Amino acid sequence: MGMPQEADSFEFAGYLGVLRRRWWVVLVLACVGIVAAGAYIAGSPKAYTAVATVNVTATGINQSQGGAVAGGRTSNAVNLDTESQIVKSSTVAAIAARNLHSPLTPTALLGNVSVAVPANSSILQISCQAKSPQQAVACANAFAAGYLQNRSATAAATTNSQLKTVRNQLSGLEKSTTRLTLQIRSLPLNSPQRASAQSQLQSDSSQLRSLANQAASLSAQAAASSGGSIISKATPPSTPSSPKKKIILPGGLLAGLLIGLIIAFAWDKRDTRIKDARNLGQFGEPTLLTVSGKELEREPLASPRSAAGLEFTELARSLTAGRVRDDQLLMVAGASPGPSVTVTAANLAVALARTHSAVILVCPAGQGTAELLGLPESRVLDVRGAAELAAGEVSLDELALQPAGFPGLRVLVLAADLHDLPPAQARRLAGQLRSSADYAVIQGPAEVTGPDSFALAEYCGAALLTVEISSTKRADIEDSIRRLTRLGTSVVGLAVLPRLRLPHGTSQSAGNAPTGSVRLRQAGTGAVPPAPAPAKDEQDNSATQALHVDVADGHSGN
Repeated sequence: MGMPQEADSFEFAGYLGVLRRRWWVVLVLACVGIVAAGAYIAGSPKAYTAVATVNVTATGINQSQGGAVAGGRTSNAVNLDTESQIVKSSTVAAIAARNLHSPLTPTALLGNVSVAVPANSSILQISCQAKSPQQAVACANAFAAGYLQNRSATAAATTNSQLKTVRNQLSGLEKSTTRLTLQIRSLPLNSPQRASAQSQLQSDSSQLRSLANQAASLSAQAAASSGGSIISKATPPSTPSSPKKKIILPGGLLAGLLIGLIIAFAWDKRDTRIKDARNLGQFGEPTLLTVSGKELEREPLASPRSAAGLEFTELARSLTAGRVRDDQLLMVAGASPGPSVTVTAANLAVALARTHSAVILVCPAGQGTAELLGLPESRVLDVRGAAELAAGEVSLDELALQPAGFPGLRVLVLAADLHDLPPAQARRLAGQLRSSADYAVIQGPAEVTGPDSFALAEYCGAALLTVEISSTKRADIEDSIRRLTRLGTSVVGLAVLPRLRLPHGTSQSAGNAPTGSVRLRQAGTGAVPPAPAPAKDEQDNSATQALHVDVADGHSGN
């Protein structure tokens, strides 16, 4: 059965964790956004905008037509919203194109023109955009002049039309008054027709005076029908108005950041590697140990008083107080290849040795465990040695190494060629481990092809599974738990370590693990002389320099 999948928790700390792991994605795409915006600014054609300012005045027609529109933005006698639309009319554009001698059509010219109406003013700001400052100036001034020309011509035409109508009415009234005057003179004084003619003459005379005044007013309007003036001609702009650097550059940066964040979160969501100890709740196993990179940065073999040393001591106490107390054998297996299982096994064995008189660490050769404890792999248990051990020809005491500074700890190194350990030999070895030590820590190989320490797994009472942050995948943990369960070993918990890396020169990185037994047998005795213990200074230096921690920042490939 597969383990239930649980989505990563995206609380506030989860978001910060994604940014911490994928910050370089966001940074790169933000830089790409800025570069793209800069390339667009550099490659796009420049455009310049010039502005001409026109003061619009009433022509007299506006008063007669009602002036401002009810509910309009402006309350002046002239509705500037209407006038701004007149500026962009085809009639004004035709006048401007004719004055500019431009090859562009009036419609094309209108695409470059915009009109703004400042609040509480009678001003029109006519803007024109062109490829050069001079063209922009000529265009803006041409539209301003064309608008005033059209406005004046329209006002004059309207006034002249009204004046013509009034003059025709005056001519008709003058003829009527002349006719009525002659008729009155020819009628008797007491004639009813004379009285009627006199009344009609008075009415016509009154209308004649009113029309005469109206004609005088229209004549005055026709003489002053300019409708406005240019109060500020357009001047050549010093900088291009398009492309807008202050908008495009921040826009490119924000677009890059947004795309970077989307990609970073999508990438992180698809990444199945364990990113934090909080992602381990889905496996149903408790997290018994969590060590940060800072705690192991200087001392991979943690000192007893260090933070990491106290964590391993607490781990040892919790394990011996539980199930391992009766079974004595504890398997430390790695969920994925890496030095985390080496560091965990070595530190756990050392922590157990502080509180118990006899502890044996069984580790594969070439994994750096012996070097971490300051031991050369001078004696290993190979295929032949396993057979002799099962036959009783040699003992664990003869094969085990004794690290200096840890009197209660012995180390049994399994040769790299020790594969497919027969069940009888594995059972015999497990029994000797139980009889020779209070507790035995069995380190699983970092690779499937490593020494067959997993043959001892079925004799272990419990297993501790190591997880390497930013390296171990969810499937790795599931497979490891399933494999150990099939061997009859229950996983009691998980140990979470930062991503580790062995330096050049150690067994795991250099690949110099011995391939066979290095047993120096004395002729006829069958005894294996113990390897000389290294000097204390040598042991300390080896212990502190054998391994260093590389805390993953999360941007390695999946």
